[in-house]
Order: sequence, then C-alpha cells, then structure tokens
Amino acid sequence: MTSKNLFFKLSLENLKRRLWTIVLIAISFFVTGPLAFVMQLQNWIYELARGNNTREQVLMFVNSYFSFNSMMLIILVICAVFLAIHGFGYLFSKKEVDLYHSIPVKRSKLFAVNYLNGVLIYSFILIIKNLLCSIIAVGYGYYSTTILINMLVSMLIEISGFVLIYSTAVLAVMLTGNFVVALLGTGVLMSYGSIIYFIWAMFAEKFFKTSVYTSLYDSWGDSLVSPIAAVINVIARNVISYSQPIEVCNAATALKDMAILLIPAIVIALLSLFLYNKRPSEASSKAIAFKVTKKPLELLICIPLSMCGGLFLSEFSYNEQNIWLYLGTVISGLLVYLVMETIYEFDIKAAFKLKIMPLLISVISCIVILTFEFDVFGYDTYLPNPDNVEYSGVIISGLDENFERYSDNDGKIMYYGTDEYIRENMEITNTESVVNIAKTGIESLNTSENEISYNRFNVEIYYRMKSGKTIARSYWIDFCEENYNLINEVYKLDEYKKCTSPVYFVDTDSVSSLEWDTGFIYPDEIKFTKEQVKDLIEIYKEELNGLDFNKARNALPLGAINVVVGNRETFETTYSLRVYSSFENTIKYLERMGVDIKKRYDINDIERIVIESYSDYNDMDVLEINAEEAVEEEFIKEGIDYREDTSKIITDKEEMEKILPDLVCDELLYYKPFYDCINQKYCITVSFTDGNMRQYCYTGNLTLI
Repeated sequence: MTSKNLFFKLSLENLKRRLWTIVLIAISFFVTGPLAFVMQLQNWIYELARGNNTREQVLMFVNSYFSFNSMMLIILVICAVFLAIHGFGYLFSKKEVDLYHSIPVKRSKLFAVNYLNGVLIYSFILIIKNLLCSIIAVGYGYYSTTILINMLVSMLIEISGFVLIYSTAVLAVMLTGNFVVALLGTGVLMSYGSIIYFIWAMFAEKFFKTSVYTSLYDSWGDSLVSPIAAVINVIARNVISYSQPIEVCNAATALKDMAILLIPAIVIALLSLFLYNKRPSEASSKAIAFKVTKKPLELLICIPLSMCGGLFLSEFSYNEQNIWLYLGTVISGLLVYLVMETIYEFDIKAAFKLKIMPLLISVISCIVILTFEFDVFGYDTYLPNPDNVEYSGVIISGLDENFERYSDNDGKIMYYGTDEYIRENMEITNTESVVNIAKTGIESLNTSENEISYNRFNVEIYYRMKSGKTIARSYWIDFCEENYNLINEVYKLDEYKKCTSPVYFVDTDSVSSLEWDTGFIYPDEIKFTKEQVKDLIEIYKEELNGLDFNKARNALPLGAINVVVGNRETFETTYSLRVYSSFENTIKYLERMGVDIKKRYDINDIERIVIESYSDYNDMDVLEINAEEAVEEEFIKEGIDYREDTSKIITDKEEMEKILPDLVCDELLYYKPFYDCINQKYCITVSFTDGNMRQYCYTGNLTLI
C-alpha cells in the first residue's frame, strides 16, 4: 500500500512540475481540434444549405476529421520530443540529479513515473480533444456509431505512434548529458535508419548497373527502417479521406499497425530503463552520458556523413576514376570528426588534437565505397532461388502499352502509369521464364552505354519474395531472335497481358462510345448495344490470349477499336484495342456491327506527306516531287528544320498513292522497336485537308530519301 501511495504521490508531484507543459499542449490541441473542427463543420453545413453537397458528404468530413493529417503528425512529434526532454530534463543538471537520486526511491520507479506521466499527459489531452469534437458533431447532428468506432481506432493508433517517438526521445536523453545534444540525438535516432537507406540507395544508383531508381528509394518508409518512418507508414495506411464512404475500419489491420509501433516502443523503453539505472550521476552537462558509447556513435555518424560529402563533391567532376569521390570522402570525414569532437568536448581546441579516429573514419568510409564500386556482394549478378519467389513482374521498355490505368480510390480517380501499375499488380508465378531473362541481362553487363542506347532494350524485373521482401533489377538486352523467344515466354502469360493490355481495364457497363480507327482521318463511330460491347470484348480477349510476341511483332495491326469509358462530365478515358489480321472472330463481329475493315483512307482527304530521314543517305534514289523550289518554303512555314538531303514534301497524289498503303499510324504501334517490317530510317507526317496531322511508320521497300 505504501509503495502504491508513494508512486501516486510521485506522479502527482511530477504532474505539478509539468503543469505549464500540460497547458501548452492543451492549447495547441484546442486550436487544432475543437476550434478548427467547428469552423470547418460550419463551412460544410453552409455549403449543404446552398445545395453544394449532401448530408452524407458532411458525415464523411466528420469521419475524416478524426483520422490523420500532416498537422497531427507534426504536433505528435513535437509533443513527444518535448515531453521526453522536459520530463527527464533534470538529468542535465547536477543539482537536480543529486536531489532526485537522494530520494529513497528506486531509480526504476523514478523512471516509470516520468515515462508514464508523459504518455498519460498526451493521451488524456487527446481524449479530451476528441470528446469535445464528438460533442460538437453530436450537437450539430452529424455523428454515428461508425464514426465513433473509427475515432477510437484512430486515437489508439495515434497514441501508439506517440509512444514510439516518445520512447526514442527518452532513449536520446539517456545517452546524452545536455539539452542541445539530446535534441540532436533525438533527430538522429528517429531518422538514422532512413538516412542510411537513402545513402545506400544513392551509392547503389551510382555504382550498380542493374539498380532500379524507383525501387531504390521506394522502401525508405518501410516500418523497420526507423521510428519516424514507421509512424509515417502506419499513418499513411490509416488516413481516411473526406470523400471516402463511411465504413468501419479493419480491426485486424489496425491491431497489426499498433503492434508495429508498440513492440519497438516497448523494446526502446526497456533499453532506456536499463541505461537510466546504469547512468552515472556525473554524466550531467556532458555531451555523452556513457564513455563507452562515444567512439561507436562517432563512427556511426561520421562514416555515412563523410560518404555523403564525397558523393556530393564527385557530382561536380566528370572524372570517371572517382578520384574526387574518395578525396571528398576523406575531407568530409575530417570535417565531420572536428564538429563531433567539438560537440563532445565543448572545446574547439580538443578537435585538433592528433588522434587515430579521423584516419579510421576515412579508411572505413573508403572501404565501404569500394564494396559498392567493385560490387563485392554481387548485387548486379544476383539471381533469386525460384523456390523463394512468390511471384514476379516484368516491365519491358517499348513493349508494355502506355495507357492510363485508373481506379476509383476513396471516391477519387487515381491514375497509374504503366510501370507503376505493373510494379504493384503483376503477379507472374512462372518464375523460371522471368529468371531466364535476368540471366541474359547479367551476361550483357559489360556492354558500353552507347551500345545500350542503340542496340538494346531495357527490362525491369521485380521479385516478390515469400518473406515479403521486394527485389528489383534492371537489364539491357540485345534485339535478337534468341532474346525475343525469352520475351515471348513472358508475353504469352495471362498474368502479363492482364497488366499490360488495355482490354482488361474496360468496364463494359461504363462504355459510352466505340470507334474504329485505321490511323487515317477521323475514326468511324460504331453503333452498339451493351450486349454487343460485352460480346466484342470477350471475343477480343480470347484472341488476344492466343497471340504470342513473335506473331505480334511480325504482323501490323489493321486498326484499333477505341473504347471510350465514362463521360465528359465526371471522368472519361479511351482504351485503344489493336486488331490484327489473325483476329478473325473479332473482325467478323465488327463487320456484323457495320464496320468496313477494308476501308483505310481516302486520297482526297490528304493534303501532303512530309518525310524526314533520321540519317543522311546521299547515295539513295529520291522520289519525284512537284514544286521542288517550294519545298524549303513549305518546311519553314510548318516550323520544320529543313535540310534538302534528309527531308522532303510530297503533294502529288500519284506519288502519295505509292507510299500510303505501306504507312501505319504511330498510335497503333506500341512496340515499334521490335518490328522487323518497319523501316526505322524514316519519320513520316501526313497532313489532312481539315488541318489535322498524324505521325506514321513506313513498312515498304522503296527508298524515300
């Protein structure tokens, strides 16, 4: 009983000492909580009265307000650091340390009182804030049981995030002896893992030939990287948008996120307790509380910073031997060491004493850089064990169709680029076919940059391991038949086509119009019923699944079905479905719908053809063109860089008729570099009588320039 009373009395006295801290936090919570909430709620109700929104939308706003936002995160971090340093701030004063440690109370109990009071202060004020906001919402008649449940879950997650940051700040106080160093230490401990990850990513990008830029930096916010990353990651997953329909949050996900935050928080808190019990009383006013941690901390901070300095300096040099990288690392290591020593000793003279530490920092930093430069751990030659891969994804430059993928996410239309969507959604289980492409890429690693640019195509591979880790690599592969066969093994898979073919993104119930586009003039509109659209899409999918890569690259499309989804008032996008001559059932169905497949163009609709050559071919024959003296004038008028030996204009209809049958619109060719039948020398622009222009590829055998 005496022990319990003592704990209660100590807690009460501690709270009295923190009274002004409690007042400051309460004011900040009141301003950003009830005050801001009632002002915004009144704005929503005002807009409701004007007919600009609905009651359901006001309820969705109330539901989202109890969620998370950037301001809440900033307040959380500031409060956590402030409460930790203020609560244990007496450790920075010798007089206060002597006073506290002279009390006949165990250190562990003193620690528990200070630590728990910090958590209780934040939690209590947060509960009061949410309670006041709830009373306001109920008073205005915009509240529900679901909103209450979501508020409680969000509050528990927020408190969990606070405990993690708070525990980290307490640990920084235990390791240091004055306020300034404790503040710096808190910043380092909160973000050290993320900083190290960024440094690793920058060096990987510089030295590893197979590194993928987006993959290198995507994982900086993983929960296990650093405390601040864990909090941001969890909060981002639990943000509720004001346009998101009201529904009860997933309890399992919430419990998992709380565990992600609380487990490391408890470990850090226990470590802090251990250090508090071992902390010498004379550590007050010193930079570092434990001498044994001084050198390790110095190395852990100076090495990555010296490497950053070297990398920064090397960016100003075009020397491929990396001389400035290593020189900059040594100079930066010395400068960082001088700063660290000055902080440690509070005396700039101490930093200039001859010691071995700056040499050790420079040597270790250079050795680490050497492991990157010579790929000691085999990053570029990595191949996973197929048994350890759950699924994989492949991005093939020039092959994957670049169209807008979208999803209705929380009431907002979210767009995904080709690469982004493939990374997140492609799940190829035939790992062997993907690994075979990677093996070819590894064999080609020594190819120079020039050869990569002109004779190769890029392939990015993503492995999702059974452990949950994602591994990405990028390779440059030759244009050749052998590699085409490797690509075909992936191309023919349903998992690949479902992520790269636009037909799989068509919502047949939302189709507003259909067009048949041959690449000339305006596309022809197709009249349809909903049943016809569904049948057409299913027929097309069936024939597309039977199309392999080698067939596709050796057969030019006859045209494309433009499928318009949505409407202009809300959301609209167009998917272009290429139709090949081998798609017999699709062609028959289009003809039954009234499409004239054989009709490609009308010569009377074409004003002229502009041909530009990518290189000089002075020894080649030139087609006759009329108005030769007016060619340069026409090009200047159109803003084209005219050179007589590489550019020409054709206006004669007979000459145009020789070329037109062999033209294919660029918009119909998504993987132009892989076509053997395309003459890559020419860029052709057709101008129509209505003023429109389109780009084309040439598939014939004539020498045009």
